[in-house]
This record gives sequence, structure tokens and C-alpha cells, in this order.
Amino acid sequence: MSTLADALRLYQDGKWEEASRLLRILVEFDRTNPQAWVYYGACLGQLGRWGPAVDAYRQATGLLPEEASAHCDLASALIEVGRLEQADDSVTTALLLEPQHPVALELRRRIEALRPAEHKPLPSPPGTAAPRSAAATPRRVERRLQFLLILLALLLVISAVVVARKPGEKWRLLRQGASLMDQASRERLRLQRASTEDFAGRSQVEQLQDRAGAVIKAARRRGPELPEVYLLQARLTWERDQDGLGAKNDLQTALGLLQQLPAQRRRPLGYSAQQLRALVFQVLCDIELSAAYGANRTVALRRAEAHLHQARAADPGLDVALQQRALETARRLSPGR
Repeated sequence: MSTLADALRLYQDGKWEEASRLLRILVEFDRTNPQAWVYYGACLGQLGRWGPAVDAYRQATGLLPEEASAHCDLASALIEVGRLEQADDSVTTALLLEPQHPVALELRRRIEALRPAEHKPLPSPPGTAAPRSAAATPRRVERRLQFLLILLALLLVISAVVVARKPGEKWRLLRQGASLMDQASRERLRLQRASTEDFAGRSQVEQLQDRAGAVIKAARRRGPELPEVYLLQARLTWERDQDGLGAKNDLQTALGLLQQLPAQRRRPLGYSAQQLRALVFQVLCDIELSAAYGANRTVALRRAEAHLHQARAADPGLDVALQQRALETARRLSPGR
């Protein structure tokens, strides 16, 4: 015999010792079978082994937390080993699941009868209302638990909203992302000027850019309305992935968001919307001029000049630096060089 049906047949025939041995083998091989645990506990109880029966019934209630009868079985075994308080807790759980469960109500009366005198409730004075039934208390406890669960859920939702909208977090992430990008750019510039290949330095640049990418992604989740997010994302897309088209898309998004902001008001990162617009054009110039290596140089330079013309209206001081960079790049790319 090796199946649960065989064990149940032995149990029904009153062969509890044989049934318990077979059920023990079954639960060892399949500890997630609640019916096997219930009948294993029942066999142990019939044999007077209430301690192991308690353990078996605990396994069953863990697998059947919504089954009132399983909690009643556990309560019965706990009563037999003298753990009245634990038994009362199991009965309360059963009554919360089924307020009119007959076995649970009977177990409650049995526990009250077995309690020491000092633990029993005092009788009501003459003329006062009689105490409510045992079934009324679980219903009241159930209502209170439901109210507390609803209140807890509301508090969790409010906390999540507050954390998500915490104003300083997105700016902290943006500062961190900008700092990592600046470190990567400085190291990349150093590598370009070095006379020998520096594999460790190149690996450091990649690590800094990857860290910046993770931080910028987190900032974008918290502040998708911020143009600074898309400006940083464009820098990363261009400098790490050399994806000019993707970088331009992010820059166009940043420009669209900047149009909705006051031009002169300084933002938390220290730039005004006007200055951010000039920085956007700076990145666009870098992309266009770098693309001149593999495309029409004249077209690329004209596009860069157009971006510079727009930047002039945004920030004349920055425009001077942009013009100098454009002239230097144009000389370097000229056919006569």
C-alpha cells in the first residue's frame, strides 16, 4: 500500500498504527498535502500521541489557513496537551472564518469549562444585561480586524504616494547622474589625450556611464516631467552608445518641456530654463559635428550653425564657446587638413 486512499482505508478500519506509518511516509515525500497531514494528526490522536498530533495539525493549518475545521482539529489536540490559551486562539480563528461553526462553539465552551477559576469571567451583577454569546465576540473582532486592515492599506497607499512624490529625491538623483556623467566625460577626455592605450581607464569610463544610466533611469521614473532628465539621457545615449538619433529624440523632448517653463527662473540644479535650452543646443552641435566624419560635412556644419543661431537667443555667453568649438571642429574636418 502506498497511496493516500490506502491510508484512509486503514484509518476507517481502525488500524491507526498501520495508517499512521503509511501517512508518515506520505508526508515525508509530499509535505504540501493537507489531507495527509490531517489524517496523520487524527491517527496520532487516536493512538494518544497528542504532542506529535499538534505538530501534524499545525502543518495542516499552514496549508489550509482558510479552513475552519483544520483550526478546530488543532484546538482539540492543544486542549489534550493542556495548552488552553493556544487552543482558544485556534478556536477564535475558526470562528472568525465561520462564526456559527458547531465544533468551534463546542470547543469554546469546553475551554471555558477547563479554565482555572481565576481566569473565568465574573458573573454579571443582578439587573445587568447578560454577556453576549461566544459567536458575537468573534464577529466584533472580525469587524475590528477588517477596519484595521483597511486603515493599514490606506496608510500604505499614502506612504507610497508621499515617497513617490518626495520632491528632493528626484533632484538628488539628477545631481548624482550629472556628477557621474561629468566624471565619465573627464576620464574619456583624458584617454583621448593619452599616448598609450589605457584599458583600465576605458573600463572605468564604462562603469561610470553604466552607473549614471541606472541613476538617470530612476530619476526619470520619479520626474518624467523634468527636462533635465532628458538632457542627461541624451548625453548618455550619445557618449556611451553613439546613438545620435536616440539622443536627438530625447533632446527634442527636453526642448518641448522647456518651452513650458519660465525662461529666467533658476531651477534646483542651478540652471535656468534659458541656460538649459542652450545646453540642449550644445549637445545637438556635438552630435552634428561628430556626424560629419561619416556624412556630408557641409550639411553637418550648416545644421550646427542653425543650432548655434538658436542658442544665441538662449544664452549669448554660452554661444561664444559654442562658436569657438564649431570653428575648431570645422577646421579639423576641412578637406585641406
